[in-house]
Amino acid sequence: MVNAGDRKHFHKALSRNQWAAMWIFIGAIAVVAVLRCRRVDSTASGWQAAVDGAVTIQMFMLMAGALIILFTKTNPTAIAKSEVFRAGMIAVVAVFGVAWRPTRRRRRSGLRSK
Repeated sequence: MVNAGDRKHFHKALSRNQWAAMWIFIGAIAVVAVLRCRRVDSTASGWQAAVDGAVTIQMFMLMAGALIILFTKTNPTAIAKSEVFRAGMIAVVAVFGVAWRPTRRRRRSGLRSK
């Protein structure tokens, strides 16, 4: 249930830059969704995807972030100084650090992982 005092937040108008950022982000999500839905079955046709789905999502989200900064004239220095950005980058480094462990090098060299 919404209080009468909270209703004013629902009618706040977004600026032109906020609308642009929102549509760039939604557009990137739509492109990734379409690309993933049109994925060809690699076992039936013999075709193999050159880029993994997770990598595709990462590429398009980074591209969307860059486009938002370029088209909305956002100050990148202000982004880098925010606490939310710092916490997010720590989380990204932690997750990617675990995900990028060197399993391929061990396989090539003949070493077994324990």
